[in-house]
Amino acid sequence: MSPSDFISARDTLTATKTTPYPHKTVCNRPYFPTVTVTPTDKASIILAASLIVYYPSSPPPPENDAQPLEVTPVKGGITNALFRVSNFPSPHPSSILLRVFGAEGMIDRDDETHAYAALCDAGVGGEYCGRFQNGRVEGWLFGYRALEVQELARGGISVRIAERTKFLHENFEWHGEPGLWTQLFSWLEQAEGFVTRGEFKCEGDGGVAERLIRVDLDVGSELKNLKDCVIPKDARVSFCHNDLLAANIMVKEDVEDGDVHVQLIDFEYGGMNYSAFDIANHFNEFAGGTDDGKPNYDWFPSEEQQRKFLEVYLGDTAEECLEEFWEEVKAFIKVNHLYWGMWAVNQAAMEGCDEFNYLLYAENRFKRYREI
Repeated sequence: MSPSDFISARDTLTATKTTPYPHKTVCNRPYFPTVTVTPTDKASIILAASLIVYYPSSPPPPENDAQPLEVTPVKGGITNALFRVSNFPSPHPSSILLRVFGAEGMIDRDDETHAYAALCDAGVGGEYCGRFQNGRVEGWLFGYRALEVQELARGGISVRIAERTKFLHENFEWHGEPGLWTQLFSWLEQAEGFVTRGEFKCEGDGGVAERLIRVDLDVGSELKNLKDCVIPKDARVSFCHNDLLAANIMVKEDVEDGDVHVQLIDFEYGGMNYSAFDIANHFNEFAGGTDDGKPNYDWFPSEEQQRKFLEVYLGDTAEECLEEFWEEVKAFIKVNHLYWGMWAVNQAAMEGCDEFNYLLYAENRFKRYREI
C-alpha cells in the first residue's frame, strides 16, 4: 500500500457512493473517506469511532447500547483535537483515541498516515485502527500518561527516551531523502505569501509576522547560510519523529521494579531527516512553551545532561563519534528554532492566535535563534 491508495479510495468511493458509509481497506485498516468529525459534535465523534472499532461489522444502534459510549476531550498538543471514546463492549478495546486532524495544509495526511501505519506495524508506534475523512482512530495506551515538560530532565526518563529514539532511528526502514530543507523553504514561501496578501485571521498579525521574518530576522538568508555553510553535508539520515516534546512522550511507571516504559506518539511531522535534528529538537523542547508561547530556556539541558543522552543514544559508538555527532546536534539546535518559528507564523495565518498565540511563540523561537 502507498499514500496514493488513499487518493484512489476517495475518488472511487465519493463518486460511487452506494452505502451510507462507503469504505475501503487501505494500509490493512478501514478507511471511511466520507465520514467527517466535527470536534464540537459528540454524535459525529461516536459515529466515526464506532464504524472503525466495530469494523467489519456495523455499529449497533445507539438504543441497543447497554452502556452508552462516553466522549472525553484529551489534553495534549496544539495541532489536533483529541478525544477518548470509552465503554466499548468486549471483545473490543474498552477505550480508543480519536484524533481530528489540524494544521490543514501543513501536513500531507496521506503520506503521514501511510508512514504511521508502517510505524505501528513495525512496533515503533502504538496501534492504528482506521481512518475517516479528517482524522483517525488509534489504540488507547492503558496505564500511560504524557510527560510534563520538566520531567524531560529526569535522568531515568531521559535514558529511556534516548533508547526509544535510537530504536526508531536504527530499526525503522523508510524511503526518501531528508525533507528538512524542502520543508523549511516551503514554509518560508508560504509565510511570505500570507504576509504579502495580508491573509491573517486576527487583525494586526500580518504586520507582526512581516516584522518577524523580514525585519528582525532575514529568515531566507539565515536558512541559506545554515544549509550551505553550517550543516555537514554528510550528516547521518534516518526516519525521525521531528517533534519529541513532552506531550508526545508517554510513560508508564512500573510500581514493582520502579522502571519507566516510554512510548513515542504523534508522528505527524515524522519523515526522513537528519538524526541530529531529531535530538536537537528534543533538547529544545526541554524549554516547553507550547502551552503559553513562552519557552523557558533556563530548563534547556545542561552539557552533562546532553552528554548522557548522547552516550545512551550512540551506545557502543559513543567513544569514537560522540564529539562529532554532538557538533551536528548543536548546529541543528539553531535550525530547529527557525523550523518551529516558521511553522508558528503559518499557523497564525491559518488558525489565528485566539486560542494559542502562535506569533508570540514564533517571536520567542526566533529570539532564541539570535541569542545562541
